Amino acid sequence: MAETNINPIDAFAKDDAFAEQLLAWLPFGIVVHDSNGRIVSANPAAERILGLSLAQMLGLTSLDQLCKTTHLDRSDFPGQEHPATVALRTKAAVLDITMGVFNPEINSNIWINIRAVPFLRDQSADVHFVYTLLEDVTERVTKLKLAEDGLNRYREIFDSAKEAIFVSDLEGNLLDVNAEACRLTKYRRDEILKLRNVDIVLQTEVPRIAPELIAADTGITIENRWQLLCSDGSSVPLDLVVQRLAGNKYLAIGRDATERERSMNELAAARDSALEANLAKTRFLAAASHDLRQPIQAIGLFHHALKRTGLNEEQQFLHDLLGKSVRNLGDLLNSLLDISKLDAGAVVPSFEAVGLQALFQTLDTEFWPLAKEKSLRLRFYYSKNDVFVLSDPKLLSSLLGNLISNAIKYTLSGNVLVSVRQRKGQALIQVWDTGIGIANEHINDIFKEYLQLGNPERDRNKGLGLGLAIVKSLARLMNSEVSVRSELGRGSVFELCLPLTKSPEILDKARPNHPEIKRPKPKHRRVVLVEDDAMILAGMVLLLEDMGMKVETFSSAKAALESDLTSAENVDFYLSDLGLPDLSGMDFLEALQRRRGRHIKAAILTGDTSQERMGMIKSSQWPVLFKPIDPDKLLQVMDEQDGID
Repeated sequence: MAETNINPIDAFAKDDAFAEQLLAWLPFGIVVHDSNGRIVSANPAAERILGLSLAQMLGLTSLDQLCKTTHLDRSDFPGQEHPATVALRTKAAVLDITMGVFNPEINSNIWINIRAVPFLRDQSADVHFVYTLLEDVTERVTKLKLAEDGLNRYREIFDSAKEAIFVSDLEGNLLDVNAEACRLTKYRRDEILKLRNVDIVLQTEVPRIAPELIAADTGITIENRWQLLCSDGSSVPLDLVVQRLAGNKYLAIGRDATERERSMNELAAARDSALEANLAKTRFLAAASHDLRQPIQAIGLFHHALKRTGLNEEQQFLHDLLGKSVRNLGDLLNSLLDISKLDAGAVVPSFEAVGLQALFQTLDTEFWPLAKEKSLRLRFYYSKNDVFVLSDPKLLSSLLGNLISNAIKYTLSGNVLVSVRQRKGQALIQVWDTGIGIANEHINDIFKEYLQLGNPERDRNKGLGLGLAIVKSLARLMNSEVSVRSELGRGSVFELCLPLTKSPEILDKARPNHPEIKRPKPKHRRVVLVEDDAMILAGMVLLLEDMGMKVETFSSAKAALESDLTSAENVDFYLSDLGLPDLSGMDFLEALQRRRGRHIKAAILTGDTSQERMGMIKSSQWPVLFKPIDPDKLLQVMDEQDGID
């Protein structure tokens, strides 16, 4: 085909006078090739986009050379004809080919979109031109690449997450899952995306799905434990958080709870084992205290009887030492009894209004001799107006008694102060001392059983280390907690808060003096004693006769019930051991009361603190005295029942 020197712009201009001006104004570039593929023209936009002048482009014979000059990535159409060639051959436009191009003018890569459009001067002419349209799409491609990179990063994070992720629509169809979800459910991704949320949980849990999604619709984030159903029929515990997403989707993120559940089961097993060990300890303490109380009770009774035999000075000295040892041993057993009762759950608080003035006065009278013996100053501080708290009077007295006793034991010189202050509807009760104090690292250990920080020599005069353990249990029974502040070598303060309540009556506010404590002269009583242990029986007889009482004894409930003596009208009081060989002491007293047809005055003696016995004792209508029996306590119980008919 013969070459021609016709300017394509001139040719185009013959059809449209404004063509040249229009080409100059167009925002996209135009490169014109003749029928031999040579570049014959280009507009300013093409020069700007390619970074080449028209003179530089006119020296090229084809767009292929232009591509090489501008480093056009020829790999965008490997093994294919050049777009311009296709346009000349087919006389059809080739659209939307986007390529990377190096622009030497700005020394940077750009992206261009190329379309080759054939142009015929007329249908019969041999001269063909191809207009290659160029558009700078760098900004658009950059945004697309950023979006694509972001999507790839999202997918990478999505699939590498340690949590299982499930995305579903409002109908429950699964739209997307990550690798961890596939691993847990044992499905391939293409398999699980054919399922619905109801297909991947145990059937027993399906009814939970709808209410949870309804809650999520309100904007609440829901967290619950689910059992995930796997493809092989097994299940996996999953802690799942569900929330509603924009675009009518639900997002569920869950973590495999298998290890956590295993740990919880192990902890539960350890807890059960500890509880069983604690129950075994309680049973042991109950059995041991019962077996030990019998001979200790006998020793105490014989010791008491020994005093009236006329002792010389040396014998009296030994008698006093023996008495001190018996009292210490009895105190230790009483501590064991208290802790075993608390462990067995046999202590049930009875709340009422407790006046702290009267309670403090009683504690003052009880502990003043102990403080005086150590040359300590024991003081009780309270306001003129009595303060009443809602508490169990016996438990509160025991708790404060343990704290005061503990303060006196560990204070070598100085003061022990018991005070109460009112704070926002609460009574703050504090026990201060100037004792040895407690190191900070041991503050949390002092309430443990059998721990004595200030008794390395294991002096039994300082107890077993159960006092503060008992205090902690008693406080919890009264819905409170005991806290402590201390400074080593300076002293400690123990405190608890109890709710204030209104006074039931006006109480005596007089502070007591400290008279010598004298036992009132015992009344002459006729007592029936039922005890199967021969040593205890003999010791109790000596004790009661020493108090001026006449005693009738029986070794079994059956023998006592068969005797006319037990029904005699002139019997003033009945004492019965709880664990008799035929009937329990409680059954014996109830049978006797039915026979007499009226209430009888009695007390039950026991050294058994087993849970079964504790349950029986709680229902007793008579006072229960725990062995070894305190003579003063026995007399007090008898005196208290004198006014009961």
